[in-house]
Amino acid sequence: MTEQQTHLSRLCENCILDNTRTLATIFCIDCSQTHPKFCGGCDEVIHSIKYNSKHRRYKIEEYAKVDHESCCPDHPSKELEFYCPKCQTLLCITCVLEKHSEHGPIEIDQALRKDLKMEKIEKSYLEMKKNLKEQTENYHRVKISKESSMKRVKKRVKKKLEKKIQILVKETESKKIELLEQVEKSLEKKNQVVSNYLQKAELIQLGLENCKQNLLLLNEFKQGSNSVQIAQIALESIRLLELIDEQKKKIQLKEIELFITEDEQSDPKLNIESALNKIRDLKLVNFVNYEVLVAEKTELKGPSMKIIKLQNPMCEESLGGIEKEGDVAYAISGWLNVSNVHGKWRSILHNGEDNGQRVPAIWIKPNTTSILFTQDTVNQKNVCSYCPANNLHLNQWTHYAAVVNGKQMKHYINGKKVFETNYPSFPLPPIKKLYIVNPWYERCTGISVAQLAWIPYPISPSYVQNLFDQQKVNYL
Repeated sequence: MTEQQTHLSRLCENCILDNTRTLATIFCIDCSQTHPKFCGGCDEVIHSIKYNSKHRRYKIEEYAKVDHESCCPDHPSKELEFYCPKCQTLLCITCVLEKHSEHGPIEIDQALRKDLKMEKIEKSYLEMKKNLKEQTENYHRVKISKESSMKRVKKRVKKKLEKKIQILVKETESKKIELLEQVEKSLEKKNQVVSNYLQKAELIQLGLENCKQNLLLLNEFKQGSNSVQIAQIALESIRLLELIDEQKKKIQLKEIELFITEDEQSDPKLNIESALNKIRDLKLVNFVNYEVLVAEKTELKGPSMKIIKLQNPMCEESLGGIEKEGDVAYAISGWLNVSNVHGKWRSILHNGEDNGQRVPAIWIKPNTTSILFTQDTVNQKNVCSYCPANNLHLNQWTHYAAVVNGKQMKHYINGKKVFETNYPSFPLPPIKKLYIVNPWYERCTGISVAQLAWIPYPISPSYVQNLFDQQKVNYL
């Protein structure tokens, strides 16, 4: 900037309009949209008006020292005074009027007492730090185990390959090298999964450290009076915790790859089944995919209250054909509440069509609160399996699970197995369409359901118990 330009930038902008050059001494933040720099005379005239008397004015040499962090980045002349709970951001009065008036904005001091409470952030941080430590220790144990397992697999595979190559052809030295390289790459890929796993854990650890630093800063600012700075750091901490939680879920979703043993390397189907069983035993219920049919507490009203096309049934359409009869396996889980005893059959859930195959199905037996589960098998239609009589208490939520695995069928009440039966032959696979309340019978009354789920594989007793333990706080 030239000396002449510097001189012009310091002139009173009101005097310039009158073709007069007077040195500016005052800067007004609230006049910054028009002419913010004034000489002493213009400042006195303009701000003697009652409407302008409360404007924020500074001597020009002092304005550079003003804390601009309290100013809105979109409207520099306005201070940050409000917090938007929906957008999780700080606002000035202009932001509120232009974009956030319907979001329920509140004052920053009120937000610090409600949405940005330090105790809540500190508690989340400590819980996440504890969980991360346990997970990191587990990751290291898994890594050591997998490295040892991969060494044994590598040694055994190399030995078998070398023996076969020597027997088959004398001129296959190049082929031998190629095959060994493929084995190396396969093992490196497995090792990379573990390495990526630990890398993500380290990222989470770094995020927690950053969050810890923010908490220390917040404790320091608590002694001061700058609510804007406290709110800004609190918001950053909340976003860090959300990012860390997202990374944790990505890591846990990949855990299936880390539970495949060396004896299961050659059979993909065995790999998946074994890994799922181990994950269930570890009670990682939140990370196993199943389809929730009815989530909230809902009173059943029929007929044909709800028709659902399953995304992942254990059936021919989804598997490309059942390989053998014993492949049929699935589970149904949910909470039931029966408010009265009725003289007729009442249906909760039906699979199939009105063509004779309307199973599997769950019924409440007439004049009781006993559950009936029906299933078609290869040699027999509508094979019935009763839970012990009157196992549901009136006007009380009860968790029920039915598990079919080949010829074996088990009933569970509140996480505990109460009855088990064996079918005379293997069950027929269910089809995709599922009905909540049987559409071919009269209105269903006096029954409510919640968290009713279709699970396309058999679940273990510990898995059922864990479902009950996780959900009971909302129903008991």
